[in-house]
Amino acid sequence: MKNKSKIIFNDISKIFNGINRNSDVIALKNLSFSVEANEIFVIIGPSGCGKTTILNLIAGFIKPTGGAVLFDGEPITKPGKERTIIFQEYALFPWYSVRNNIEFGLISKKLPFKERRLISNELLQLIKMEKFADLFPYQLSGGMKQRVALARALAVEPDVLLMDEPFGSLDAQTRGFLQLSLLNIWKARKATIIFVTHSIDEAIILGQKILVLSSQPGEQRDCVEINKPFPRDLVRDQGLLDVKQRISKILDEELNNYLKKTLD
Repeated sequence: MKNKSKIIFNDISKIFNGINRNSDVIALKNLSFSVEANEIFVIIGPSGCGKTTILNLIAGFIKPTGGAVLFDGEPITKPGKERTIIFQEYALFPWYSVRNNIEFGLISKKLPFKERRLISNELLQLIKMEKFADLFPYQLSGGMKQRVALARALAVEPDVLLMDEPFGSLDAQTRGFLQLSLLNIWKARKATIIFVTHSIDEAIILGQKILVLSSQPGEQRDCVEINKPFPRDLVRDQGLLDVKQRISKILDEELNNYLKKTLD
């Protein structure tokens, strides 16, 4: 019988080899966790702790040095359309319109025109960009570009959506709007989302489970489950404020440890 968890990290280590052993980089060490189907799983930790490495392992772009990464109970050995990644950079095709960017993966799958158009219409409505379907990326704001990137990823109906600080470069107002948009899309599509962020507030706003990593090499310091409905009130909900303090304390400890090692 297959494990019910969508993604499993089983005692994962990842070493990036340098010119010699002294220059090897240990990115992850003895990391184990699981992500359930239809869960929003957030990863947070200091810079360089291996957050993006985790996404690349799940995407199948790289392989672990030790341990196994499983998708639906089977080892991940290569990239697959069921696991789609969105980066902080928008990576839209500048010569394609909004609609054609969204339909790009569908064209690759050789879907008929009418079927592609039905899917892109649904997604344009979901991201509230029906009026901008014929515009090109240079005519869009940063937040609009990221909405298009999200719709393009959703068009191929991935089981797992990997998001690497997708809202990190945006202003606070746009970021808040996209966080709510992502939650609305998740409710409508029920995809499994694995979301990397540096923001504790963003982690608490979005995460049903939050993995807190140590500084390099990345090891689990905590895994916080939040059983609170969306949207969440970070100002008045004492339970959420307690979670924020809990994560902040860990990250402050990691920063102090890093500075101590650097100065010694």
